[in-house]
Amino acid sequence: HDRQPPQHIAVISITLQARWRNTWLPTGWEKPSLSYFVLLSIFLGLAWLWLDGARARELAIGLAKAYCEKHDLQLLDETVALSRMALRWTNEGIRVRRMFRFDFSLEGVGRRTGYVLMLGTRLETIDDGLEEDPPPATVDDAPTKTAGDSGNVVPFKRKDR
Repeated sequence: HDRQPPQHIAVISITLQARWRNTWLPTGWEKPSLSYFVLLSIFLGLAWLWLDGARARELAIGLAKAYCEKHDLQLLDETVALSRMALRWTNEGIRVRRMFRFDFSLEGVGRRTGYVLMLGTRLETIDDGLEEDPPPATVDDAPTKTAGDSGNVVPFKRKDR
């Protein structure tokens, strides 16, 4: 015995399916083709890239501020701007690598440029372009008196920055 539903239920089901199939499209529209889905995918991909970039920029601003505070530098105008962007293959898959540029000042004089390099939302490096400070002078590095020195001349070594 195969039990089948009553015929009036089957007719109602077919009628509802036929009506439901056409109700989600506005009048005069046709069913979307594959090109609509491709365009939608491109749009969603660009939206994701923009939102991810905005999040990475906010992180770069925070990292640049913290770096400048730690190294007694003055971050100018809170300027952190995207300088370069590329795709990079890592062990975790494809990631977006971004280089942000920021301006800072030493002791309030001059304007210098530094860079924050990020892979996805992880920090790779921060470069301020400044040379590392030399180690402090020891007693052996102190200038010695020669026979011609009168003792009242202090030699200065020029420090280029």
